[in-house]
Amino acid sequence: EKRQTRQFAQMCYLGCQEEFDPINICRLLEHLVKRAGAWKAWGVLADLPESSPLIEGFRKAGFTIWARQNIYQINPKDNDYNEEAIRWRLWTSEDVNLMNALYKEVVPGAVQCIEPMTRKAALGLVAYQPDGRLAAYADLEYGPKGIWVQVISSPEVRLVGLLQNLPMAIPELADRPVYLCVRSYQPWLDSAMQEVGCCLREAQVLLAKHLVL
Repeated sequence: EKRQTRQFAQMCYLGCQEEFDPINICRLLEHLVKRAGAWKAWGVLADLPESSPLIEGFRKAGFTIWARQNIYQINPKDNDYNEEAIRWRLWTSEDVNLMNALYKEVVPGAVQCIEPMTRKAALGLVAYQPDGRLAAYADLEYGPKGIWVQVISSPEVRLVGLLQNLPMAIPELADRPVYLCVRSYQPWLDSAMQEVGCCLREAQVLLAKHLVL
């Protein structure tokens, strides 16, 4: 799959027999990568469970690990957490410059070509500290079985309250589960999720096959 707003193609699904040869997986991936090249993609991305037996086949096909991520499920809280009056709200065009500055501060430069500031799938959320500094922003993507959230946050902000309030701040939640992905370059978010007591659903490796320099 390749979206118009992204330069990298994303592998969404790969089905195979229970017993497979990594060489055959490699050959299949090489064929798919050629298709992605015809779309003028800069590369192909794939997310796999850390324990997936497919990883060896991906490595043979030239995929490398560029990050890891943990997927947590956040449950809405009945109580409203009040910490220094920090609240989520929908972002606007006036927030973009500060979001971009926080993104460049937090996301490693080597992966910024892979990891966009936002997927632009939906309007996301921002939260500001009382002194006007951007504390965090949340990128949202809606699906029939849940809502995917990726938070970019300052390591200097206490996040427990913000994470607890996050589901109730999402528009059109409609009782769908909320899944928050934490990239390995934000270890402070992992610590906050554990403090909140959220359920870790899966640990994944993020793979990339670059097609252009």
